[in-house]
Amino acid sequence: MVEMSGALAIIPAWSNPDLLKRSLAGHPLIAYTLAASQRAAAVSMTVVLTQDEAIMRLANGAGVKVLPLAAQSQWSLASGSTDLPWITRAVIQALSIQPDVVVWLDPLAPLRPKNLVDQAASQAALQPAGRLVQTVAPLNSPDGKLWAMRGKTQLEPVEEQGFLFAQTGHVLAVRLESILSEHWNETAHTIPLVLEPALSPDLHQPAGWQWTEWTIHHALQDIVYAGHTPRALPEKTELLVLDFDGVLTDNRVWVDEEGHEQISAYRSDSLGLIYLRQAGIEAIVLSMETNPVVAARCRKMKILVLQGINDKATALRNLIQERHLDPACTVYLGNDMNDVPCFPLVGCAVVVADAEAGALRQADLVLTRRGGYGAVRELCERLIEKK
Repeated sequence: MVEMSGALAIIPAWSNPDLLKRSLAGHPLIAYTLAASQRAAAVSMTVVLTQDEAIMRLANGAGVKVLPLAAQSQWSLASGSTDLPWITRAVIQALSIQPDVVVWLDPLAPLRPKNLVDQAASQAALQPAGRLVQTVAPLNSPDGKLWAMRGKTQLEPVEEQGFLFAQTGHVLAVRLESILSEHWNETAHTIPLVLEPALSPDLHQPAGWQWTEWTIHHALQDIVYAGHTPRALPEKTELLVLDFDGVLTDNRVWVDEEGHEQISAYRSDSLGLIYLRQAGIEAIVLSMETNPVVAARCRKMKILVLQGINDKATALRNLIQERHLDPACTVYLGNDMNDVPCFPLVGCAVVVADAEAGALRQADLVLTRRGGYGAVRELCERLIEKK
């Protein structure tokens, strides 16, 4: 066997393959665990265990090694065995490596703080044989009392002293020496890494899935994201550039028999732009449409509009250069794929809550409000607060 410095990360992906491939905030669920492993400095090799061809392709695309379970008949995983030390020994034998530390990452636990995997691996490396490090979350109840179910119809109080904790699956780390030991006991000598319960929603439930997506969109600086590292709003904003349809409107249009168009707008957005101007931040609309209703609305809001812009990125680049602005102090707010080329040209790219999936995936910040329903007002208030 080849001695391997650093940790071997194992991602078990043989169950719930459809769930692991489901899009979570624009990326497959398993992509968050792949990213957490790949970005951990302590991890030297990541291995995905799966029988699903789509998951194999996702892992290979991320530069992660795959061991197809179907080809490993000696593991006998079809019987349902999930014995951690036994499977780990099979993995290191198949790879002919001998790592210092082994890290297990459950792909159903995507909300990982950025340094969590490194923290677990480094702590495990310092532990004597027989000890493991794993993440847990406290079990709390509103009145301080916990109950256990007896049968299907009776509750009884849990009389254990102190707090109760549940393992979360975010990370389990252990020295290889412990894995190879004949006296392995997963429940003994556990060093806890305590996480907030909010980081462990049940992804099998719609509410848990929705909470996870919200957390990814609005707490990106704290957790590992599957896409690019998001940028924060600038401390000083000089210019806010807005798309019109789907941002200042709800993306719908009314057309009469003569072809005249009408839109629906949110009055509070207008007031937000007034406050923004009073704070010394200018706003400009870039719109693909050449439409009198767009010009009329922007005229009433007293903001400049550039219409008929098919290449928004070029128009934005020219605008920044002509006004001698710092791109890092420019913010762009959009909702659709034609806005995405503008995102790398500014300091922070923002989208409304109901933006298209491709724009959501590329944005730095997702607002809580939809286009035409106060999204612009929300962003104006955030920019004013930063001043």
